[in-house]
Amino acid sequence: MKTIFAIGVVLLFVLSLTGMAFAAEGMGTFHGKITAIDTNSGTVAVMPFQPVVSPSKNGGFVFKMNDMTNLVTCNGSGNLSDLKVGDEVNIMYREQTNGFVAQTVTRTGGAEAPLVACR
Repeated sequence: MKTIFAIGVVLLFVLSLTGMAFAAEGMGTFHGKITAIDTNSGTVAVMPFQPVVSPSKNGGFVFKMNDMTNLVTCNGSGNLSDLKVGDEVNIMYREQTNGFVAQTVTRTGGAEAPLVACR
């Protein structure tokens, strides 16, 4: 009976790790400079600061922003109209079948001049 209980505990542990792996699948972070903004489609094109593994993506990535996207600036929360071409951003995103969907966009530097630390 103890053996069956031990096997059950081990199986639950393995299944919980598998669930965490599936939950993390398709998530990523990205740091770059905004090259284009399309307010009609709610997308932001970002060029990476560092070359990425996929040569086809060295031209940049396009991220879809939606109602669930959290945009953070020094002034607090914002929206797509607060971003400008040339802004530096960090993006936490989820890869979905229809592309990359931004979960959180943090503006880290401005188009005209880098942001100083938020006070």
